[in-house]
Amino acid sequence: MLKKFEWLKPEIEEICDIISDMIASSDGHPDTKELIYRVMENKGKMIRPLLLLLVAGDIDPECGEELLSLAASIELLHNSSLLFDDVIDNSSIRRSKPTVNALYGNGVAITGGLYILATAVRYMQERGFYDSAIDLVRTIQHASDGEMIQNKNINNTKVDIESYMSAIKGKTAYIFKTCAYASCRITKASDERRKRMEKFGENIGIMFQIRDDLLDWTMDEESIGKPTDEDFKEGIYTLPAIYTFSQDRFGDELKAMIKSGNYSSDEIRNTVRKAGGIDYTVNCLNDYGKRAKEILESEPDNKYTQAMRIIVDFLMLEES
Repeated sequence: MLKKFEWLKPEIEEICDIISDMIASSDGHPDTKELIYRVMENKGKMIRPLLLLLVAGDIDPECGEELLSLAASIELLHNSSLLFDDVIDNSSIRRSKPTVNALYGNGVAITGGLYILATAVRYMQERGFYDSAIDLVRTIQHASDGEMIQNKNINNTKVDIESYMSAIKGKTAYIFKTCAYASCRITKASDERRKRMEKFGENIGIMFQIRDDLLDWTMDEESIGKPTDEDFKEGIYTLPAIYTFSQDRFGDELKAMIKSGNYSSDEIRNTVRKAGGIDYTVNCLNDYGKRAKEILESEPDNKYTQAMRIIVDFLMLEES
């Protein structure tokens, strides 16, 4: 993803430098800092900081420091959430590398995640960016709500699509929405544009999670860099399975497999595919992509809007 945005490389590098400064200037124990450096070295697509920068457009020097600091803080927040997710899901692999909880235990992973969160919020407060600090706290609260909704439905084969959407809007989409909202707030965009970009950010976040859940059903472990079918085995049912549960014949088959506990990955995948669960999820993903593109039709046709379209296209899957 980052290769498509080489023209933003200076800003991305500055965000990475700010992250390093955040950790270095904190009061943490050397072992804690070393752990956080290690976590942050395993970079993902940095799509959240990218979104914040793209919504901002040409950065006014007066708001540049807050924008870049917030982008760095949001990336820290995202990585802290991964530590918590890995503990909750008992995951052993993340981005093709062993997870912190697999290497050092759940206690270290949770402590590290809390330290990262505190570092991000404290950094923004110390620099006087109080509104951005509040944005971070609010995002943490929504992520927690989303996680609670998801956990409430563990092993619930009657879970509906509405509950799934509520969970991912909180635990995943809200941080994208925050990127768009805060970017508009800091750059003093109009209320109309802020609302438009908030909706765009939320759609991107929903797409990101649906795509991630879809790939878990259609790709192998080597391709996606983490074990597949883990959510399903832990009783966390995502959109392909939820749709299948609603189909009489295949839904009953899938529920029977779960009840017996005796099934293979190929068996559950074939059942979900035959039920139309994969096709339904692809269509849902692409529907959100179309909505996101419609929002961008109201934006100026410049390199920033074109780059946002690239992100939408990256997240869309035209065929299963």
